[in-house]
Amino acid sequence: MNDKLIILGVIIIVVIVFYMFWRQYESYKVSKMEQDVLSVWAGLGPFKSGVESANAVKSAHISIYGLEIPSELQEGFIGHQAAYDLDPDGWEDIRQKYLTGNDKIKFYIMKAKAQESLRYFSKYL
Repeated sequence: MNDKLIILGVIIIVVIVFYMFWRQYESYKVSKMEQDVLSVWAGLGPFKSGVESANAVKSAHISIYGLEIPSELQEGFIGHQAAYDLDPDGWEDIRQKYLTGNDKIKFYIMKAKAQESLRYFSKYL
């Protein structure tokens, strides 16, 4: 009976450690993704409105991760638009902090600018 309790205890500890590791890893992935997207977004500004800023976030995401945008991120773009309109100066401060991009980020900024140009001109085609 004692051996079974020890084995059960070890299994519980392993599950807890694995769960804690997984949560930390997922948090790292999200923060890395946010940093990359915000770095490219910063290079596309300054912005006149929340709509312009949200479109830039979308272009930044597409330039880094491809055309597939998960549906849960669509709500995030709307939330970003509203947040930007509430505090454009605060968002400009954030943008300034992210403008220190490396060469990889500069490549994605160029790619996102090209996508924004295509979006603009596609209205007239």
